[in-house]
Amino acid sequence: MPAPEKIAILGGGVGAMSAAFALTNQAGWDSKYEITIYQMGWRLGGKGASGRNKDKRNRIEEHGLHIWMGMYENAFHLMQDCYAALGRDPLTDPLATWDAAFKKHSFCTMMEPMNGTWEPWSFNVPTNNAVPGEGGVCLSISNLIDRILQWIFGAHTMSPFAGMEDGLGYLVTARADLSACAGPIHELDPATKLHIVKSLEKYRTKRHAALFGTGTSWATSLRRTWILVDLAITLVRGLLVDHVTTSFDPLDQYDFREWLTIHGASTGSVWSAPIRCIYELVFAYAKGDPNVPRLGAGVALRFVLRSIFTYQGAFIYFMQAGMGDVVFVPLYQVLKNRGVKFKFFHRVDNLGLDASGQFVDTIQISRQATMKAGEYQPLVPIPLAGYTNPLDCWPATPLADQFVDAERVAYENYQNQGIEVFESAWSPWPHLYPTTLQRGTDFDKVVLGISLGALKYVCPELIAARPAWQNMVAQVQTVQTQAFQLWLNRTADDMGWTNVPEPAILDSYRDSWADFSHLIGVENWGPSDNVRNIAYFCNALEDAPSIPDPAATSAFQVSEMQRAHDNSLNYLKTGLTRPLWPNATNPSNPNELDWNALVDPSGAAGQARFDYQFWRANIDPTERYVQSVPNSTQYRLKADQSGFANLVLAGDWLKTGINAGCVEAAVMGGLQASRAICGYPGVIFGETDFCSSALATAPAGTASYVVRGGEQVPCQPARLTGVDFYSYLLPSDTGALQQMCDRYLNLPGQDRIRYQAFVPRVLLTMAYIARVQSLTPPDDAKGWSPETDVSFWVPLLAIDQTGWSLPRLVWFQPYLFVDNAWAVAAGREIYGFAKETATFPGAAGPVFSVNALAIKNFGSNTEAVATTLIDVRRKNPTSPVAKSRKYESTTAAMRGFVEAFDKAGGKTRGKAASAAFDLASLLSLTDVPLVFLKEFRDAVDGKQACYQAIVEATATIGRIGSLGTAPGGPFQVTVTQCDSHPMIDELGLPRSGSASADTVIDVNNAWHLDFDFAIGNGRIIWRA
Repeated sequence: MPAPEKIAILGGGVGAMSAAFALTNQAGWDSKYEITIYQMGWRLGGKGASGRNKDKRNRIEEHGLHIWMGMYENAFHLMQDCYAALGRDPLTDPLATWDAAFKKHSFCTMMEPMNGTWEPWSFNVPTNNAVPGEGGVCLSISNLIDRILQWIFGAHTMSPFAGMEDGLGYLVTARADLSACAGPIHELDPATKLHIVKSLEKYRTKRHAALFGTGTSWATSLRRTWILVDLAITLVRGLLVDHVTTSFDPLDQYDFREWLTIHGASTGSVWSAPIRCIYELVFAYAKGDPNVPRLGAGVALRFVLRSIFTYQGAFIYFMQAGMGDVVFVPLYQVLKNRGVKFKFFHRVDNLGLDASGQFVDTIQISRQATMKAGEYQPLVPIPLAGYTNPLDCWPATPLADQFVDAERVAYENYQNQGIEVFESAWSPWPHLYPTTLQRGTDFDKVVLGISLGALKYVCPELIAARPAWQNMVAQVQTVQTQAFQLWLNRTADDMGWTNVPEPAILDSYRDSWADFSHLIGVENWGPSDNVRNIAYFCNALEDAPSIPDPAATSAFQVSEMQRAHDNSLNYLKTGLTRPLWPNATNPSNPNELDWNALVDPSGAAGQARFDYQFWRANIDPTERYVQSVPNSTQYRLKADQSGFANLVLAGDWLKTGINAGCVEAAVMGGLQASRAICGYPGVIFGETDFCSSALATAPAGTASYVVRGGEQVPCQPARLTGVDFYSYLLPSDTGALQQMCDRYLNLPGQDRIRYQAFVPRVLLTMAYIARVQSLTPPDDAKGWSPETDVSFWVPLLAIDQTGWSLPRLVWFQPYLFVDNAWAVAAGREIYGFAKETATFPGAAGPVFSVNALAIKNFGSNTEAVATTLIDVRRKNPTSPVAKSRKYESTTAAMRGFVEAFDKAGGKTRGKAASAAFDLASLLSLTDVPLVFLKEFRDAVDGKQACYQAIVEATATIGRIGSLGTAPGGPFQVTVTQCDSHPMIDELGLPRSGSASADTVIDVNNAWHLDFDFAIGNGRIIWRA
């Protein structure tokens, strides 16, 4: 049995831990993988890390204010699996089950500026009987629009609209038009869509008129209802007018407020409390500046509509202890019990590439502390009333008594100065022990779970090597945040907060505020402390004018923490708490909080009591919140799109399907990283927008592959280097291509994903490949082989029939000829490449022929003989050989390539145009997605397939050398008419004569490319 593959997981946030959990959530994982998690400092959690302060009654200290939305399907499913594996006893253990750790919450409040002050605007969102994590709610665009119209209808009939000028008929008309559509919303004819939009606009006009001339008794309620109706109509209009059918992503070119304005929302609605709440929820302010709101419209719509229409159980959930206690301790304990190794105090400094630029070859680590004995034990037991056993938690500071004495003394010195040395990028800590992890010895694969803000410091080589990384770090923005927590000796009700059925959760104000008084019982306060209220506040922190690179100095850290302290204190001194707690103002200054309301067992007086509270600035590169600014979604990478053969990505900074900073996106990013490595989980809910197009699940009982003597199928992924590549653009017929797609892909795959021909062109290619080698141990050390292949490439759009995701470009190779048996066996068995053995007599650069076993005319007595199936030669062989015209850049090459596709025969956008695609962005030189029909004939019934699947895989381009036109053109391509190889008919090639004649095509567009690439693991789209 081969040695387990070593996987290094870098970082300990939600994405990294989710990846580790999924990788180990299958029986027998430990025979395949050896997993080590490298984490700087003393605790897991990333931006979700929390700690217990032993000097202050074991109180919880968080990075910020964390809640879980009821639509967090994957995150809750992870927690359910984790708590089940944890096996706590509800009779003796606190927080023994996931539903003890998360409690429903329904009452939410926004703040509205009115008459010089702020007034609360509250909602009680009803609960339901669904359970998050047990199967998400899937919406179609038609159902979504209908539900919005239902709500508008209800808002019309309820007070205060009842009895006002009636516009109900227009609303009824719009809903009737929608109901009359038997098919998907995108099949509505333009006239019907226009009629719906006009009906809604007329209704909006009537309702707006009803706002005026009605007196003042219903003014606030009427205005608020109008805002919601106005926004709801805007959403429906925008979804229809912008032809949103498969994904919200195209809308990210707009800022959300810009999009609302385009589709008719009033200025008051655009800048209303509900919209401000959305921006504040995701810290959507450029560099933290509240005057520069920036949020992609598609991200905003997705998050809002999922939150409202797909929540399970409750709209939001409150954790019943710190996030570290509730989420990261259980994950740590389960993974530790499973055999995952943890390396605390291991700071990742740099990822280095090998000479080929295809692999992460080294990981430079700084070990931050030395233990007296053994490995670091990170948890502390917190006793809780009513339970025999304590609750294991992360401490707020490291357990330095485990350090060797010299480092313990040094740490305590810095701690006494208020300087963070282990979790700060601006740390003067001198006790660092550099070490380098080496590929093949310490790791084989890497999961990068470090957040986006730190990548420019730890991945400079990767960024320099890949334009996609350069675009991502430049275009996907991050922001600092700040938070403070108060412990008070009066309840929120005592302090004047409006009587509400549940503790407050408030947004659309300067800081988000939550009444987390439910946590009093899981902290160790005594009766004399008189803690009756815990308040959490959180907001964006505007970037400092100059942010230095990480350095061995604490100056920036200290100044920013002081700024967070001053901001928090000013919040309490400048009247901002007065609208929340009007009965808790300073008698001598009504704009200040009454300092006596703050708990401080030390007995300090006045403002000094604030010093007992907690505040922090989340300024470190790993702590910066990942934003969703307009025009950034397309630059996010997916977990399996790192561009490096042994690196996968994990985190909320990826293109997960949510594309926003939240727990659910981070969990999805981790699950996607696991899938990129082992294929599990096949289904990740919510990756696409309107119905599940997730991949097929792996079959139960998958067996280990048996390697036999003479094995010709080395394990994938594979690296192909020294590729000398020639391509020839041939005219085709879209109808013929579609018939072939239907036969080979759509009919077998039952149209799960519909593959559609959209360009009347195919490519013929010749590739001389110097070296093909497995990337997977131990096959990577066994050797390599050369390969020559000739194939036809058909560009297709992969269209999800359920209406979830945007069409994707894929390439299909229906005919592929290779010169050795290893290439045939590996290509067919692993992916489903339609490879067959051939020879290439006379092959020299762009000139070649393909000779393979074939049958010219089928017949019972006809012998298969070697036949020249394809011949490529210079059209004018006696003329001087035209030199290759080199392109100055890949961009210029793409421009020439696209122009050739678009030329002759008119524009070739086809289906792509209706999907708002641009051909240049589809025909990428970075990632080349491939689709295959993989099947094996059944041994019992030869007319059946014992295995059949539609598989996709991605070829990732690495090095690109020369790039230009093929020398010696123009060319002439001859394709032989042959019953066994009906290439002319299936590819829709133009005929030169009768149906039995070969076809001859003059080719003016031919290219030459020298490059390397890797082909990764496949993805099963459908399986019989």
